[in-house]
Amino acid sequence: MTRPAAQPHWLVDWDNVGLLTPWRELGSVLLRHVANENSVRQIVDAYRSTGGAARIDGPESFATGLTIALNFLHGQANSAMNEELDDAHRRFAAAQVPPLLESIPQPALP
Repeated sequence: MTRPAAQPHWLVDWDNVGLLTPWRELGSVLLRHVANENSVRQIVDAYRSTGGAARIDGPESFATGLTIALNFLHGQANSAMNEELDDAHRRFAAAQVPPLLESIPQPALP
């Protein structure tokens, strides 16, 4: 069996290129799963079992992940309203906005 030729990789989004500090990386990953406590525990357990040492010490641990999510939401909302974009691109962006809004963690109110 032959493998297909390797395809080139193209970096199209420079916003998050490069490594973050380990606690920011962990917080960014966990933020995507914060609504499912079981998933968070599984991710942390797997992370620890492979030698991961970063700790989540407070809300600031999720700041980078939240910033990334809000930046993506901003881009999709702008694209959905941009009449200069192709209809297919606008429809794709518009479909992204509602689930992105729902995925943003809400602070608990007293």
